Amino acid sequence: MRSRTAIWFECKIRYEKVQEDGLQKKVTEQYVVNALSFAEAEIRMAKEMSQYISGEFEVTDIKKAPYGEIFFMNGGEKMLAAQTDDLMHAVNKGDRQAAQEVYDRKLEDYPTDTKWYKAKLQFIYLDEKTEKEKRSNVTYLVEACSLHNALDNIDAVMKGTTIDYVQANVGETQILDVFEYVKKEAGHEDE
Repeated sequence: MRSRTAIWFECKIRYEKVQEDGLQKKVTEQYVVNALSFAEAEIRMAKEMSQYISGEFEVTDIKKAPYGEIFFMNGGEKMLAAQTDDLMHAVNKGDRQAAQEVYDRKLEDYPTDTKWYKAKLQFIYLDEKTEKEKRSNVTYLVEACSLHNALDNIDAVMKGTTIDYVQANVGETQILDVFEYVKKEAGHEDE
């Protein structure tokens, strides 16, 4: 797991998408991009989406995201999480044959599809003046293969801290992808 702190914007893109049955349908999809301003977020989203959408599209909504930090998985973590979820599902059903098939399957054969989960954590601290327990809410975006995996990913990132916390709320979002600002090699910035 790695985390990235930045200013994030949630953007909605509307365009005509070809469905599985071959028909075109207007859809609105949600993405996240890091940028310094609304204008930069719109420009970056247009640039990112032009790589994936042939035809016209429109950025219909941009709002500043409620999270400052995002937890990303790397490829190996995605495959391992998918395998673990499949194995747990088979074991919970009591299906030994399915569990053995999951165990025997090569890790590279697992899909690396992930979802994005919004996680609200409450950091617990003691107010020095009143000597009472206080809680501070912080929202994160977490990449994971499942809800169970999202909870594990939160714990994996937070284990390096000394802050007491509780996972107040974790839920799947409609976000399809997160686009990070990446500096190009040889001193050329992402344009």
